[in-house]
Amino acid sequence: RLLGVVPCTMCGQDGQARSDIGWQTPKHLRPVPPASAKDGDLIVEEFAVTFEGYTYPHGRIAFVKGRRPAPVVLVHHNYAGLKDFDVDQACFLAKVGYVGVAVDCYQETPKYKYSDRNVMTKAHRRSFKVMDNLLRAPRHWRGLMAANLEAAFAHPSVQRGRAGAIGYCLGGQSCLEQLRAGHQLQAIVSFHGLLHSRPFTPDYKGRISLEEYREQVDVPASTYTPGCRVLIENGDHD
Repeated sequence: RLLGVVPCTMCGQDGQARSDIGWQTPKHLRPVPPASAKDGDLIVEEFAVTFEGYTYPHGRIAFVKGRRPAPVVLVHHNYAGLKDFDVDQACFLAKVGYVGVAVDCYQETPKYKYSDRNVMTKAHRRSFKVMDNLLRAPRHWRGLMAANLEAAFAHPSVQRGRAGAIGYCLGGQSCLEQLRAGHQLQAIVSFHGLLHSRPFTPDYKGRISLEEYREQVDVPASTYTPGCRVLIENGDHD
């Protein structure tokens, strides 16, 4: 245990999640309403980011009231999109000394709404189309994450210029894309994420080749973040 907090894996604790009700926030990660919060209490605020004419309303920032500005850690979601579980990871990070920001990279569509993300239903299959759209627009993807990072630096709870990023599955790819884009990060951790960001084949049974990626996708040049520490957890037990 770390500071009295029970660690959670990036894909959920065994035996806690139920497919019919979705992820349930553990008691120790439940925030206090901002209006009644005292110094030392965990707070979660809305963290809407507007980018390229669209407002992503579901982002959240978690921090401890009354604490001096701290480094921020961006939490990148998996294929399903930002959901309660990702917000809980931001809360965990806040409780152990950071500021956590749960980043939303998905636009809502009539076929895949925010309400579809937390419960394992057939709608989850539609998330792969949304994910593929993101993979096919790396310039937009990198820009959106940069906008989230800049908005985080502007928040009074954050120590400007000090940041990291973590992510599971697609979230791990997001971390690596931030690295390639040269974003101001000191450390990133990818959990079970691919090392490349190539989109799906038309049948969704694999990924397109590197040659197809270069032909089909507007891939921006990679500048990379100097000095950023990178941890990639892709082992059998990660």
